[in-house]
Amino acid sequence: MFQKIHRTILHVSLAFVLTIALIFPCTDKAFAATDDSIPFVILSVYQKSIPIDGQFLLVAFTSNGKMPTFKSSKSSIASVNTYGVVTGKKSGTCTITAKIKRAEASCRVTVEKSVVTISDRRITMENGASLQLSATVSTGHDIKWRSSSSATVSVDETGLITAKKCGSATIRATADGVTATCKVTVKKPSLSLNQSQITLHPEDTFQLTANCSSTRPLKFRSSKSAVASVDESGLIIARKKGTAIITVSVDGVSRTCRVIVKQPLV
Repeated sequence: MFQKIHRTILHVSLAFVLTIALIFPCTDKAFAATDDSIPFVILSVYQKSIPIDGQFLLVAFTSNGKMPTFKSSKSSIASVNTYGVVTGKKSGTCTITAKIKRAEASCRVTVEKSVVTISDRRITMENGASLQLSATVSTGHDIKWRSSSSATVSVDETGLITAKKCGSATIRATADGVTATCKVTVKKPSLSLNQSQITLHPEDTFQLTANCSSTRPLKFRSSKSAVASVDESGLIIARKKGTAIITVSVDGVSRTCRVIVKQPLV
């Protein structure tokens, strides 16, 4: 880094000396400082845009040949060291001033706002499903992930999102104070049964089958287990004469099957 800076100083200095030599005839007193001379500072650049963490060398030529002092109007935006190396800190604009006695010159520095890009802006997914999001930032800095509702959709430090319950949440990818978002909707699953009504006799069995878009476990229950019971897989067992409603549900969506148990045939 310092070798590069030294080379830059050398190249700019040579160019400056050649320019001055062309403007002013070379005499013994061409560069002699006197009390009546007007001091001045000439900068290599007067306006510059850099990214966050970007750097450039601000070269200053002074009438007295001395190194000027450099100062930033807002070090939180762009700092400058003793040698004129300017470093972008955060987005914004500030002024870098090179100063000698009775003279100074300033360079307006703009630190560009970072650009964060996210792989998806809107996603719809089933409850229990997972999906990998990705994001990039123009500065190459690390991305921080956050969910507006972790109870609905969680996100880990790599951008992997997992649907927790039906609803919606906003996933935020942030770097350098800039945020890109993705709206995630966890939809209610589609659910259907192979039968809506069946007739059985005591001790008969029937396998109730549910077709569901969600991978979440289904819950079966009977309104009257003494008439017709059902296990966790949907197997119905008729117990005695009567009517029972078998309900299967998942994520707030439910379907029913009416079970009529008749007296056994004699």
